[in-house]
Amino acid sequence: MELTNAFGKADGELKGLVQGAADSMDANSGDALLTLQSLGQAPDLTPEQRQALGQSQAAVLNKLREAAATGNQQAAEAVERYRASK
Repeated sequence: MELTNAFGKADGELKGLVQGAADSMDANSGDALLTLQSLGQAPDLTPEQRQALGQSQAAVLNKLREAAATGNQQAAEAVERYRASK
């Protein structure tokens, strides 16, 4: 996955957060979106890491929107939280 590759040389804590986000991305989890948003606030990210985060965030948001459209209330709430944070 591009996200985990981009953070392959990151320190242990950051790498753990990225792995957790990557794992939860497959579950249409709002937690993944929150984690990716938090990671994006780190001041010392490389351009490659920022790009991978942006792409991953967009992919998770699309999955959540699709899940919300099919009636998944948790996904709908996650999308609303994301909108409110912008």
